[in-house]
Amino acid sequence: GQSGSRGDNSNAKLVDLGFDFVTNIEDTIGLDYRYSDIRYSNGIALSSTVFAPDFRDERLRLLVKRVLSEKTSIDVSAGYLKRTYANTLIGSFKGPIWSGTLGWQPTGKTQLLASTWRSLRAYLTDQTYYYRSTGVSLSPVWNATEKINLAFFVSREGQTYIGSSPIGGGQPGRRDTVNAQVASITYNPIHALTLDFSYRHEQRDSNVQLRTYKDELASAGVKFVF
Repeated sequence: GQSGSRGDNSNAKLVDLGFDFVTNIEDTIGLDYRYSDIRYSNGIALSSTVFAPDFRDERLRLLVKRVLSEKTSIDVSAGYLKRTYANTLIGSFKGPIWSGTLGWQPTGKTQLLASTWRSLRAYLTDQTYYYRSTGVSLSPVWNATEKINLAFFVSREGQTYIGSSPIGGGQPGRRDTVNAQVASITYNPIHALTLDFSYRHEQRDSNVQLRTYKDELASAGVKFVF
């Protein structure tokens, strides 16, 4: 299909094509293709010129979901991505991308998810400051009772920056490593009420000294459904 959407800052033209082949009730194999043409209505003023961050993406992926046993499943995608910017000051990218998750449920109340990925990501405030993300994560989950759910998440991500941004002060050749640990608890005292508590610790190492930091964040949330 084809769609177009316009926001305050950009106009996106997208073409998505794909199909899924169901091998049985729980297993599927699919192929998808996406073409993206992103154009920004307002360029970025840079000295006496206007910086245009328009870009085009082409992505082709193979998708596989399979249940290996009563307790184990996999969800894998692998493909190729090509990104080209109209402005040659921003680096282009082409190469393989992938993501994969192995799920293991040893008991009815516990689950372990192990994931790996290689993809392109960017800061929400500056899409030209994008990077190749390669990482792994591990997430054990324990449904302690019908009302209490405990989860822990550990990840390690390598970030290789490709674009050069006048907004974010992007430095060509920047490489970061981000280690994160998250612990969370969800409590449902009654059906309509959900309480969430989480704690996150993050450490970023970088070959750009100003980008190195340690951070801790605690959060709490309340949700009530009438």
